[in-house]
Amino acid sequence: MKKQLSLLLAGCMLGITACGGTSPANSDTTAPSTDTGTTVAETSGTDLFSADYENYNFRILTANAESNTWFTSTLTVMEDEGDVFSSAVYKRNQLAEEALNITITEEYQEIQSIRAGIMAGDDTADLLLIHGSNVLAMAQEGALHDLLTLPHQDFEAKWWDTNAAEQLSIAGSLYFGVGDFITTANDETIVTFFNKQLLGDLKLEDPYQLVADGEWTLDKMMEMGKAAMRENGDTVYNDQDTYGLLGHQNMLYIYLICGSGETIITKDKDDIPAFTFNNERFTEAYLKVLNVIHGNGEGFLYDANVKQNTMGLSNNHRVQEIMFPNNQSLFWVETVSWANDLRDMDAYFGILPCPKHDKTQDEYSNLNNGSFYGMSVPITVSDIDRTSYILEALNAFSTDTVQSAYYEISLKGKITRDEESSAMLDLIFGNRTFDCSVTYSIARMRHGICAKALENDTNIASYYASQQSAIESQLNDIVEAFQK
Repeated sequence: MKKQLSLLLAGCMLGITACGGTSPANSDTTAPSTDTGTTVAETSGTDLFSADYENYNFRILTANAESNTWFTSTLTVMEDEGDVFSSAVYKRNQLAEEALNITITEEYQEIQSIRAGIMAGDDTADLLLIHGSNVLAMAQEGALHDLLTLPHQDFEAKWWDTNAAEQLSIAGSLYFGVGDFITTANDETIVTFFNKQLLGDLKLEDPYQLVADGEWTLDKMMEMGKAAMRENGDTVYNDQDTYGLLGHQNMLYIYLICGSGETIITKDKDDIPAFTFNNERFTEAYLKVLNVIHGNGEGFLYDANVKQNTMGLSNNHRVQEIMFPNNQSLFWVETVSWANDLRDMDAYFGILPCPKHDKTQDEYSNLNNGSFYGMSVPITVSDIDRTSYILEALNAFSTDTVQSAYYEISLKGKITRDEESSAMLDLIFGNRTFDCSVTYSIARMRHGICAKALENDTNIASYYASQQSAIESQLNDIVEAFQK
């Protein structure tokens, strides 16, 4: 089994990095005062970047509050505290500061304050870490630089996620960068956790082998999930029973639909987006997901968006953290970030990609949930060449430090409990999908589609028709603003 899985993943992962980039192309990025003439393919980022910026303070403003503990969002560490991840952040910053003669500072501000400062023309930051929905608004206001026009950004380099760069651009402009400097995009990648104890007790097929054989499909998830359903005898389905699948409405449905290779928005050859969730293939995927979720009785899915918990929790969503470790669901659809909460789970767990629509689908597709804080450059920076160069260097310096610690040590080593889950993460991050509609929250179509799916409304074409005028008008406004 391991040999077959390794062969599959080796084929899938040729030229793909842990954060979803492709094989690096040659880079002609050089330091302001030197010309190394060295290609990205031949050397690491630490060899490529050096400059003297005379102790310049590279200022980062983040709208991601420290209270968002589900993100690994640390960017600055005052001293090496010994923890694997924070030590890597400290090392990355130390390397960059010494190579470029800069200091790196980070400050939290509410997004309203960040926007107000930029619109007032204040040069208060070199880099912004903000949510996709805010990026969209600020780009339309002219508050951000188009990253594709900056002098030193090479989105084919291994420290950038090329999938994100291609999928999150609109009308040939990109205002939202995903690279190795940040890890929140990894945290927000959706996966399927499975409970190994339940799997063994029920004597079900090895899901890793199913992935390797290309047979991990929606039908297979349904078949295995149905075998796990157990009602405790009181005839009431609540958080005291055992389910096939655990999740919540606004993530679950769109994750499974996009696992079929579909997106709410698609773009044409000129990078112009359009809502296309009424096309035949999307409709087919939508209907199949509805059949999986609603066609197997109330005991198949525990929807934490809908069910009122009996555990006295103030937030219904938090019941998932109790039910899955308590062996009350075979599968759990959630973001990678929740793996950290499972490290103390008594039963072993594994990680799978999103199931395919059917066995004829060529690749597994894994949706990013969109609620991460990516990189944007404010229009007010005084020296865009300097900012661009430092930004490229910070991402390059992060590949073998921060990303390695997050991915190879913290995530693969400390949290996942088997070799196969580690290989699955390679596959999942390598085939990650960023849907503009989800990441930028355009017209909140993700929520609208999920609401219809929750109601088991099979007429998605009718819903599209009812929304078409409004959503096309909004998308046209976005495109027009970006083209300016």
